[in-house]
Amino acid sequence: MTNQDNRCLESIILNEDNRVEQFRTEEAVFDGDDEINVFGSVAVRAVKSASVIAEWTGQDLGVGVSVAPFPNIPLVITPALRDITGAGDGTRFVVGTGFSFKF
Repeated sequence: MTNQDNRCLESIILNEDNRVEQFRTEEAVFDGDDEINVFGSVAVRAVKSASVIAEWTGQDLGVGVSVAPFPNIPLVITPALRDITGAGDGTRFVVGTGFSFKF
């Protein structure tokens, strides 16, 4: 293992946008308002095999940790909490998984 393999906080990804469509608040949708709303996310590689993620959907917050538990298997597991600010149906725990194939 080299020093490069042990680097923490080496990657930060930011995403920001504003739209009128699906990222409106529930009140704006019900009222028929076509207001512009801001949404975005940030992901920080905490260690080589894990990243911390936060996402604002325009009305609610989600946070999670994306983990690649096996160095030689392209599997990623992402446990997260969604709707933390309460604009949706209340805070809930979700898990996402991903597996890559090389053709």
